[in-house]
Amino acid sequence: MTEHKGIIAWFTQNPVAANLLMVSLIILGLVSMNDIRKEAFPSMEPRFITISMVYDSGDAEQAEEGIAIKIENALEALPGIKRITSTCTVDPLARDVEVTEYDLDVLFTDIKAEVDSIYNFPSDAEKPVIEKARRQQHAIWVQLYGDVDHSTLQYLGEQLERDLLAKSDIRDVNASIFIDPMISVEIDEAKLQAYGLSLSSVSEVINQESNTALTTSLRNKEKVIRLKASEQAYYAKDFADIPLITHSNGVVLTVGDIAKVTDIFADDSYKLSRYNGKNGYGIQVMMDEYGDITSMVKQAHEVVEAWHQKGLLPEDVELETWYDKSIMITERLSLLTNNALMGVALVFITLALFLNLRVAFWVAAGLPF
Repeated sequence: MTEHKGIIAWFTQNPVAANLLMVSLIILGLVSMNDIRKEAFPSMEPRFITISMVYDSGDAEQAEEGIAIKIENALEALPGIKRITSTCTVDPLARDVEVTEYDLDVLFTDIKAEVDSIYNFPSDAEKPVIEKARRQQHAIWVQLYGDVDHSTLQYLGEQLERDLLAKSDIRDVNASIFIDPMISVEIDEAKLQAYGLSLSSVSEVINQESNTALTTSLRNKEKVIRLKASEQAYYAKDFADIPLITHSNGVVLTVGDIAKVTDIFADDSYKLSRYNGKNGYGIQVMMDEYGDITSMVKQAHEVVEAWHQKGLLPEDVELETWYDKSIMITERLSLLTNNALMGVALVFITLALFLNLRVAFWVAAGLPF
């Protein structure tokens, strides 16, 4: 009759196999330690679906009647919706749908089908954009600041964002105070009358001379050549050089001759950002559901250090980081490691004193296993 032995009994009779298994698992654990995804706090599963539309009605009440109420009526019978919150302004319109304990993907499909079936939206309203909320957490702030104007900081900030997103682990960043740039053309009325021009004629010339690219193609049996002609003006100097009148003697009257052309920002943007008592432009590095906070923060520090080393910062502008949320998880992992090493050392010393070194060694080796 064959005696059935358990796995522990088998390992006691085969100590080499047991030792190899222990050493292998410890080595695999050490090798894979840096590959474990780390986040400061466990992130909550997103429970929102956002519906946004652009409708330049000029009246929030009209946007509510023409869009918001129609969408709410279409969604009120869908299962899984806990709350619908609408925000109507004179320009864009946004709506947050909060989900109960219901599959977000299924509800997203149902909402999209219902919204797409609405046929009587205002004719000049843009197509609705439906998005599922993403799981995001703050990782670190990268801060530009100094005694310079906002346009300088925003220009540097856009370059800094590109450098951050070029890193492999950084997938999303948010600018704290991005303001849409604009071109201001302040026409001198006396000069306008002196040259026999009108505001409408100047406006028409600016629109004609600053347009988007025109494209066409030349084709034959062997190849296709793409042609592109663009007169789009982007900067104040480009607009100032637009010709208004060309005299017979070759003298050209430009927009800059009768107007002051400057780079400004959107008039409806009332934003102020200060850091250490100076103008600031902050970039928030965000972690998604796949990111590792320690790797992202490390790469953000690499970008900041590279900017300092390459001298990319102009005079009176400084760059630094703050609110690093990886510090918490790093400190806790360090504390856990120190406690583990201390525990192994205490067990080894205690058993070595009261028993023998052989027992002390194998018991201490079994703890990390």
